[in-house]
Order: sequence, then C-alpha cells, then structure tokens
Amino acid sequence: MIKAYTASPFEIKSIDSQKSRVGSGVSRYAEGMYFGDATTANYYLNNYKDYTDAHTKYEYKGTEILPGAKILPAIKALDRAGFDLDKAIASLDGDPESQNHLRLLDEQSELSLQKEITFSRGVVYDVSLRDVDINDLRKWDDTPGKEVILELAFSMAERLRKRGVFNQLDFDNLEISNDYDAESIIDTIYENIQHEAYENGMDNTDREELKEVFLFRLFGDYNISSNWHDDAAELEETEAFRNLEKLNLSAFFPINSEMTYGDLYAVLTSSVSDLDKMDYELIESRRMASEIMSKELNIPGFLCEAMRGFDDSMEIVIIDESLLKNSKFNELDSAEFESIVSLETGPLYPKNTEFGEDFDPYDYDNRHSMGY
Repeated sequence: MIKAYTASPFEIKSIDSQKSRVGSGVSRYAEGMYFGDATTANYYLNNYKDYTDAHTKYEYKGTEILPGAKILPAIKALDRAGFDLDKAIASLDGDPESQNHLRLLDEQSELSLQKEITFSRGVVYDVSLRDVDINDLRKWDDTPGKEVILELAFSMAERLRKRGVFNQLDFDNLEISNDYDAESIIDTIYENIQHEAYENGMDNTDREELKEVFLFRLFGDYNISSNWHDDAAELEETEAFRNLEKLNLSAFFPINSEMTYGDLYAVLTSSVSDLDKMDYELIESRRMASEIMSKELNIPGFLCEAMRGFDDSMEIVIIDESLLKNSKFNELDSAEFESIVSLETGPLYPKNTEFGEDFDPYDYDNRHSMGY
C-alpha cells in the first residue's frame, strides 16, 4: 500500500477517468491522478484560492455556513463579485431574498464583510492506495528496455491489423493466414526474410539479436546498433521485407531502443488517433495512452519529479482507474492538514527512491484484484 496526499479543487466523490484532472495539479506527465507529500499538495491547494468555481467552505464570524443555508447564495455572490457589495446585489437580480440578506449583512457588519466572511477553497485528502506498492510504479524518466518497447509496438501493430492495414499484404504468397495476429504475421514474414538472406550468403550471425535490431528498424529506429547495420541492411534487401515495408509501421508508431516511459507515453498520445483512425481531442488521446499502458503493459502508475514542494520530491501518477476505485480517500480539515504540513521535514518519496531487489516489471501480482 502507498500512503500519500492529494489536493483537488472539487470533492472526490467517485473515480471517473472522464474527470481525471483532479489531484495535485494539471497532468504534466501522464493523464491520471497525482499524489505526493503534504507540502506538494499544500502548494496546489493554495493555488485554488482565486478559483471561485472550486469547492468552497465559508465561515461568517467564525461559524461555518452549511450547505443549504438560506444565506449561502448571497455569500457566494459576494465572493464572485470580489466583495463588491453593489456588484453582488446587482448579480442577484431576480433573487430579492438573497439581495436582502446582503443588505442586512452589511448593516450588521462591525468591521467589513471581507474580514467577517472567510473561506477556504479546494479539498485535500490523505490517500491509501491499496493493492499497489511503490515498487510497482515505473520511473517516468527510466528506459523500460527493448522487450517492453517492442511489446507495445506489437500491440499497436495489432490495432492497425484490426482496422485492415495488414490487408495489403499478399497472405497467399506469404503462406500466412489472415487470422494471425500482428506479431505472428511479422514473425512469420521475418522468418522468410531471414531464410532468404541466409540463402543469399549472409553471415551466420546471432539470429536473435539480429531479429531485435531488425524489428526496431521496422518501426523506424535506424540507430539501434551500428555494429549490426550491414546485416540488417541485407535483410532489408529481401523481397519479403519489401512486402512487409508496405505497412509503413514507423509512420504510425515510431520507436527507438533508448526511449523512456515518458517518451513512449508521448508517442502513444500523438499516435493513438491514427492507430484507431479516430479524431481524438488531446485530452482523450492522453486518456487512451494511460489506458493502453495500464492494461497492456501492466503499469499502475509512475514516479515523476515533483514540480513543487521539496527539491528532491517525487510525485506519484496513478493511471490504473480500477486501482484508484479501490483506494481510500480521507478528507482532511484545514487545521488538521496545516498541522501535517508543519511537521513534514522531507519528501515522502525522494528522487533517490530505488526499487527493491525482487522487483520484476512483468510480475504485477495484484492485477487480479483490480478487475482485470
């Protein structure tokens, strides 16, 4: 379990990916919910002070004005008007009862309404992220490795196959069933390419390593390994490769072997509209990228450098919606949270946080408990 804090302009009553921009700030990294230490959450909470649409609690002379109170519409109007009484009264045209409340408040004011009416905006929570450990997260700036990058590339190629892009291949001549998935089709064609190249006299080099280089080049990475450049070039001269090249996979999902998780996310965001042949808005493309990385790579979230708070703080970005739905959000009142912030002497998760020795990026055992 991970313990952290998050601030939101609104009350978090349920988890909904369509409202994912709640949390400790805008989605600087992946689309999801952001968590961190209390100091970081407090920074964002303070930013909501001028956001009049945020969830707001009002007090009049030290007494909280509860939801449903008859005076509340008058107080809100005064707030929106910047405590300009005449402007607030004018904005309540058609609501004479609230206008009268404002006039009465002004008459009874001993100091000024702005001093007697106080407010706090936004909501802060301490959060228990269940079914996940800090070791399950990926560091945003880490390189996931070639195997993970190719896994995602094949997954995106499968999306292309499902929308018919692979139909331009000559399946009969290649002796491939068009029922194969994208990875099986590419693997089978590669075997033909390799066979043809060796028949034409290519050296008996490390076939598995050469295949890896070839696959990266197929998706647009021509700098993966200069040592293998000549052999990969020989593969590209085969007739089978020219058939496969028709798919133009690098145009849909360009990759390279040194990409970070952040790079992969950016490519997904920019490519998913073409992959699905849909005109997604940017926010929807980002949501799709989060869903793909969560479900297809078993990534629950990321550790990212915090933009605010302690110098070496890390923020947690959770992209797995089902994990969020199984987490506990405990709302904190202002006094309680201020005490927590005052006692915090360092980040919950500093930049030098390391994964445990038993960390295995392919073994996310809690997945079964999250609805997958």
